[in-house]
Amino acid sequence: MKEMLLALVLLQTMLTISSSSRNIAAPDHTIGSGIIMVGSPDLGDYGQFLVSPGKFINRIMVWRAKSCIKSIALWSIDGSFIQVGRSKERGPLPVQEFEFQRGETIVYLMMHSNRQNDWGNRLGWIEFRTNFNRFFSCGNLPGGLTQQITPPVHSGVIVGAAFTTGGTGGDTHDVNSFAIFFLKNWSAAQLQDVIYASPGYLETILETPDPPSRLEREVTIESTWTVDSLGVDDFIWTTTHTRIPTVRMSSLDGIPYWTWTDTITSSLQDRKSTTLVWTRGWDICMGPISLYLGRGITLTNFTGSMVISFSDGDSFVYPTSGRYSGQQFSGFGSVCAVDAESHG
Repeated sequence: MKEMLLALVLLQTMLTISSSSRNIAAPDHTIGSGIIMVGSPDLGDYGQFLVSPGKFINRIMVWRAKSCIKSIALWSIDGSFIQVGRSKERGPLPVQEFEFQRGETIVYLMMHSNRQNDWGNRLGWIEFRTNFNRFFSCGNLPGGLTQQITPPVHSGVIVGAAFTTGGTGGDTHDVNSFAIFFLKNWSAAQLQDVIYASPGYLETILETPDPPSRLEREVTIESTWTVDSLGVDDFIWTTTHTRIPTVRMSSLDGIPYWTWTDTITSSLQDRKSTTLVWTRGWDICMGPISLYLGRGITLTNFTGSMVISFSDGDSFVYPTSGRYSGQQFSGFGSVCAVDAESHG
């Protein structure tokens, strides 16, 4: 259902000079019949889309001249980027740059077209504010600006863009018009179909308690997700509960040893929290036995599917994987004494 991921938002940055307009087909996995670029009837390069729309945009650069914006560059989180227009004339042009921080989204966006001239209108001004109360603005002087629009920003996460540049008259490298794709407002994110690998841990000797007959440890794994300009972020943590029954043993003749088996199960609860139960069963054979208490950090790999649900009822599923470091836990190992030797 990837085609349901994106909401298409048109930023109409040019005045209509004639009745002509261009309908540029949107990428297949966006919502909407197309992007309408309104402006000169002789627009140049039609619809230069970001390299793979649908990626999260985390950096933008804008070059300006006296009368219009000359060039725009956008970077996605995987390092790919696209630049349109020309960033130099007789020398480098003034440039403004903005890089989104983790958790930062756009909450307000304003666009202007510049004044009409012999070659038609151009993109004149870009301005936005984020939820971190940071601002970005770039363009020509306000006295030369005309049409102003403040389009909806939906979730505030940019996931694609389209441009038109050029023309038959004037500078063929101006940015004629500019459109942005925003991620739709999302209502929930859930991790499902989770598969956990066996936990591993690093033991340290702390103390010698009474020998237990059975060790039960229950690890509750809780998760939360955020969607921002850097992608979908998974936060996973654990809460550990350990129950250690103790038994009293009398010394018996013979070779002492213990055997044990591990059983690890996991279950998904309400698609929000997962309980991982690790049960270690101890079979006491005979002989005096001493134990050491170990503590460590759980390191477990997992795979699953992340389901993002949008407020309009659409959803999008993509595979995810990672490794979580759990909270400290306690466990037991055995050291058995036979004559003067010690065996683990």
